[in-house]
This record gives sequence, C-alpha cells and structure tokens, in this order.
Amino acid sequence: MKFVIRKLLFLLAIVSMGAAPFVYVEYKSLTTKDPFILMARDIEDFRKGEVDVLTVQENPELRDGITTVVYIKNYPEWSVRQDIPNFNRHVLRAIAKYNYTAAVIAVGWDFLPKDFRVQGVWICPELRRGSCEWEKVPSVQLNQEFVQWPGIGNP
Repeated sequence: MKFVIRKLLFLLAIVSMGAAPFVYVEYKSLTTKDPFILMARDIEDFRKGEVDVLTVQENPELRDGITTVVYIKNYPEWSVRQDIPNFNRHVLRAIAKYNYTAAVIAVGWDFLPKDFRVQGVWICPELRRGSCEWEKVPSVQLNQEFVQWPGIGNP
C-alpha cells in the first residue's frame, strides 16, 4: 500500500512539474486559455456579473482595419442607469488587457440569444477614452452562428 501511494505521489510530482510552464485561468469551474473567452469574462465582471457578453470574435471584413468585435446583450440597461461611460471604460480596459488595440463593440437587446438585435456599434480605432464613436444601425438580427456563448459567466 505504501508503495502504491509513493508511486502515485511521484507521478503527481512529475505531472505538476510538467504542467507548471503552462498558464491557465480557472473561472467558474472552467479552464481556458482563449483570450476572447477571458476577455468576455473580464467584461462580464462589471457590476458583479450583470453584463452578458454573447460573443467576441475576429471579423476580417470590419472597416478601417478593425477586426475584433464584441457583442454585448442588454446594453440599454446601462443608459437607463447613466453608467455608460464607466461601462465603456471597463470594456476598453478588458479588450486592451489582451493586447488588442482596436475594437468594434456591437450592443443591443434580446429576449433569447437567437433573437439578439444590434442597436448600434461603438467604433473604437484606439482603446482609450474619447476615441470611440457611436454609430446607430437599423435593428439587425444576428445569425445564430454569431451567438457562440449565451452567457459565459452568467447563469
């Protein structure tokens, strides 16, 4: 019995030494290295998880060379609370943290993820305060393929 326990401890030590160089982040019992998922979870931390990020993705066809797009659900709630500036700063910091320099933030409302409708977009050629411009778009329903993570951090 002692031999089996020693053998298991030895194997555990070898495995832990081999895994040490790899960095991972654990969040709500999920482990990931995907920067878009980590970025979305950082954004969702605003106001103790009241924000729901539907997806973050690369879109090579966005204008002005901006390729990172973030889709955020229930954005009108922030305008009612008059907390848009703080929320926008939080989002820009979360995007910049993962070494992105520009982004389009698509915001809208929905009842179910498949019904997500974009109200407008913040075009952010630089991730700093005052660099984003709001552009209202006609209500556009997103394709289901865009809605990758219906509620990453929220139940």
